[in-house]
Amino acid sequence: MRAIGVMRLHVRVRSRVLPLRARLFNVLTFLQNFYSGSKRREAVSSQTGQGSRDRPISVDVKSAIHDEKGEVRQPIYQSSLFTMKGIPFVAYAVTSLHVGMGRSSGVVDLPIQRDPQGFPIIFSSTFKGALKQYCGTVYNAINDNGRIDCSKANVCCCLFGGEGEADVTSIISISDLYPIAIPVPSLDRGYVYLTSKYLINAVVDLFSAVNYEEGVKLLSSLVSQSGGSQGEATIGTDIKVPLFKVTSSLLDTLSNLGSIAKKMSEGIAVEEDDSRAVLEIERGIIKYTRNRINLNTKTVSTGSLWTEEYLPHGSIFAGIMFLNTPRRNKYCNGDKMCDDQCAYQKVNEFIKNKEFYLNVGGKETIGKGIVKVRILGDNNE
Repeated sequence: MRAIGVMRLHVRVRSRVLPLRARLFNVLTFLQNFYSGSKRREAVSSQTGQGSRDRPISVDVKSAIHDEKGEVRQPIYQSSLFTMKGIPFVAYAVTSLHVGMGRSSGVVDLPIQRDPQGFPIIFSSTFKGALKQYCGTVYNAINDNGRIDCSKANVCCCLFGGEGEADVTSIISISDLYPIAIPVPSLDRGYVYLTSKYLINAVVDLFSAVNYEEGVKLLSSLVSQSGGSQGEATIGTDIKVPLFKVTSSLLDTLSNLGSIAKKMSEGIAVEEDDSRAVLEIERGIIKYTRNRINLNTKTVSTGSLWTEEYLPHGSIFAGIMFLNTPRRNKYCNGDKMCDDQCAYQKVNEFIKNKEFYLNVGGKETIGKGIVKVRILGDNNE
């Protein structure tokens, strides 16, 4: 009787009771069907020339950079179904930047934007708004209400979305901009470009999303050289940080963004301890106390003394302009869907040169926020 009880052992599955033998039979049947299906898929792939989904898509780099007339256009990166379509770029601070995040109850009344770890950042909404304003200015399409007149600049409303039209969404997305490196004071070098492993990895993740291999290679090499630095840099007056020199066409591009950036060719200081890096980068942040004067009495008006922060000029940030295609937007291609080719055309209609200038953040009237944007990814890096 006991043997019979064992033979009739039951397993409860989804509130039903099935014999163990039946359960095992179902599992074996599933495995057999799965294996047969895999073999059939491999056979079809070999006959049709279609491989697995993660096989890289062939990209004609020349056609991505030059249009039918041979004119230069922006390279769009995507190498597989598991990466996104987008344009990598860097932003170089020609003047100090105040990308604010409202008032604070701390010592600084108007702080700059920071991520949860405390590192400086430029939020995507801030930079996208600056690009949209730049587009409206280029096409002289900003109306009296301070909004873009889409009838004058279809390309602006195609790329950045319509004005007050919920069903007209943008065909591009802008990532947050993370600093590649920020200039900080140095006792033995005057100033030095400083970064950290966290910041490097944040930018590597962005570049990897669109398979920008040159950027990934440069930044990954800075991390992989841990313990093999070519010297040290003194941050402030007493903090020693390893200095790395890397040969790269992208590094040449970065160091040629401006006169201050040329210092990068001497090496980049990489702080391995991210908690220390936050404090060391803080030494490069400008804290500026301002006031408002009563023009009659020549004294400070009541309640008109405040402190605000600025990113130092020479700061270098990186970001991605992602393409959201296919997407329907009446300002892009009428009633038709805007595909990759449509998006490429609109991006190149807006960005005609690899380098251009725009204002980012506040305090524009006192000369702050001038940024040089450089599109990355051409063969001349």
